[in-house]
Amino acid sequence: MRLSSFLLSATAALLAGCMPGVCTEIGCEDGLTVRFDAPPAGAFRMEAVVLNHGGEYAFDCPDATTCFTMFRGLVAERVTVRLMTPQGTFSREFRPRYREVYPNGRRCPAACRQATVTFPLPA
Repeated sequence: MRLSSFLLSATAALLAGCMPGVCTEIGCEDGLTVRFDAPPAGAFRMEAVVLNHGGEYAFDCPDATTCFTMFRGLVAERVTVRLMTPQGTFSREFRPRYREVYPNGRRCPAACRQATVTFPLPA
């Protein structure tokens, strides 16, 4: 009895995922996520500058363990990221490789472009 209930539930779940037009409401955002090879100590400010874009992205973070370091809406071929910490200011240029993300599946709307880069900090 338990096995047949499990199989019926599993089959229903699989069919629901395969039916055209059945999509969840999960959204996503374009953006660039910055990771660190070693997190900065203490509070920091991070800025992203895109040449010929006319905009600057920035945020302040009290601690690397409490912040999600994503520049929302940023999609660019080349970006300069500046990190300002009590230990100094560090700057790196990146050429992010964006990928399309489909949180609801490829047949559903809400596709977005996301990339992740790693910011190396001096030892």
